[in-house]
Amino acid sequence: MGHMIDVSFVYGIFAVGTFWIFRPSSHKFSLFTIVNLIMDGILAFVIIPVLEIAGIAEYKNIAHWQYCLIEFGISLIIYIYYKWQEGISKDEFQD
Repeated sequence: MGHMIDVSFVYGIFAVGTFWIFRPSSHKFSLFTIVNLIMDGILAFVIIPVLEIAGIAEYKNIAHWQYCLIEFGISLIIYIYYKWQEGISKDEFQD
């Protein structure tokens, strides 16, 4: 009755994808938001369904749009954390 998550996904493509999006768009929140929504939508509505057909992954107890919102929420948390850390770093170097 336990559920497993694919660790290679969490520490692989999701993390790399988030940082790949983050690097060129962290200076502009609107760009970051748009790119993340597009990429999260592609993952939730295209990639995961293809993986379902292949028998590799499947949604259980969650809808496609809910998964998309969760992914987007995580990306917002990462963005907020980065901006917080960026502010701390700037304060340390100014002293």
